[in-house]
Amino acid sequence: MAAWSQISSTRRTFLASVILPSIGAVIGLSACGDDTSDGADSGIGDTGVDVPPDVPIDVSLEAPEGLDVAALVAAYFGDAPLDSVRLIGRSYIRDFPDHAALEADMAELFDPLEEASADADLVAIVEGLVAADLDANRVHLLEGWTIAPNELRMCVMAESFA
Repeated sequence: MAAWSQISSTRRTFLASVILPSIGAVIGLSACGDDTSDGADSGIGDTGVDVPPDVPIDVSLEAPEGLDVAALVAAYFGDAPLDSVRLIGRSYIRDFPDHAALEADMAELFDPLEEASADADLVAIVEGLVAADLDANRVHLLEGWTIAPNELRMCVMAESFA
């Protein structure tokens, strides 16, 4: 984890200010029928979002008890436009064949957050999980950007809870 843990807050800032708005714009354009992509697979499902961005998706995930999801999402993504974050979360949600598969995937993020002590720095825990993903080369390609699974799970949290 040494390599990525040194730059995790810098990556989070770059993710929030550059990557997420760029991806969200492409996904948003695709949802509006203005597909400017080159037709390449994004790696996390169909970016030609078939449900308009303003139509809610009923995911019905249960966050760990006592977790203030809205506060964690706000702290993690900072000034990132949440509409872009949510579009990316929607795209990732659609990648799962059923609700059970999505719940199992989200447990990879929820379990460490649930096990954390009450005074733990949850953003630092997520940054550590992202660093571990990147160190192990567990990544998704999304519109040309390399995104860690736990970054995508945070986008799902923004779509589902915040």
